[in-house]
Amino acid sequence: MLVRVNTGAQLGTGHLMRCIALAEAWLSQVGPVHFAVGGATASVLARLTAAGFAVHSVVLAAGSRSDAENTVALADTHEARWVVVDGAVFDAAFQRLVRSHGAKLLCIDDLGRSEVVADWVLNQNSFADAQLYPNLPATTALLLGTPYVQLRPEFLQLQSTPKIRDPATRVLLTFGGSDPGQFSESALRVVLSLVRVRDLEVRLVVGPANPRLDVLLGMATKHVQVLHDVGNMARCLSWADVVISSGGGTVWELAYLGIPALVRAASPMEELGVFRGKSSPFFIPLGRLSELTPDQLATSLVALLDDVPLRRSLSLAGRNTIDGSGCDRVIQEMRR
Repeated sequence: MLVRVNTGAQLGTGHLMRCIALAEAWLSQVGPVHFAVGGATASVLARLTAAGFAVHSVVLAAGSRSDAENTVALADTHEARWVVVDGAVFDAAFQRLVRSHGAKLLCIDDLGRSEVVADWVLNQNSFADAQLYPNLPATTALLLGTPYVQLRPEFLQLQSTPKIRDPATRVLLTFGGSDPGQFSESALRVVLSLVRVRDLEVRLVVGPANPRLDVLLGMATKHVQVLHDVGNMARCLSWADVVISSGGGTVWELAYLGIPALVRAASPMEELGVFRGKSSPFFIPLGRLSELTPDQLATSLVALLDDVPLRRSLSLAGRNTIDGSGCDRVIQEMRR
């Protein structure tokens, strides 16, 4: 299998992380995986290599014809029968060229597309439905909703019944692989103000592509740890009583682990997930990060920390929603 995906400071690492989840399952069940990745840092490339994938750095304009031709060439050279693309930039023209060379194509998507020509479309969001893909070819299969959530083995190996502690004192903050909106700083200042009046332990997870690492490290205190480029995110998240997170793939990871969370949208794409997720029982949606005032965040955090029944309810709902078999389901469909 060949995976074509981009990452970086503006794009973040969410697309890459869910591709890694599928790739690790494929590697253990089916065979070799090649990654054609653009914008990756040295640490990301090292992680892919350490996981057993063959890695090819891409410097071409993402989604361009030359990128599509390069993807086809890599698939041909390494005899990849399946190609996975993740990112809106890989449009119908890109997909059509890849498919014309005989490879089966899986398109991972979030928002819906007016035109798709892949063999499979995977949209793991809770709001995903067929109406998002109005011009779908009859031969394209839709893999929609939370049954197909992609989780890495580090999560699948860890799940156990979480302990809902009282009092709750452990707060973790995480805003993705790059946090281009710099929400880590503003949220950490709010939590620091609470540390002065409450007995809290705080951890901020800083992603590998965050350009503000030095500033964030300088905000660490006796009660606040700043962790960079965490190797095992599952173990890191499971430490917390409550997590403050942006609305990307971390939401599904928290649900699977049963960790109560306050979730804010950091991008237009995440807004759909957070706002449409208001009926979702496994996190507290708080709208747009850019519109969140310090007082609102502080009030919401204190309320969740102090509400044991609510935290227990959120935890149970998350574990009942995400069962961890998403990668297996996708692979079964791809191999039919």
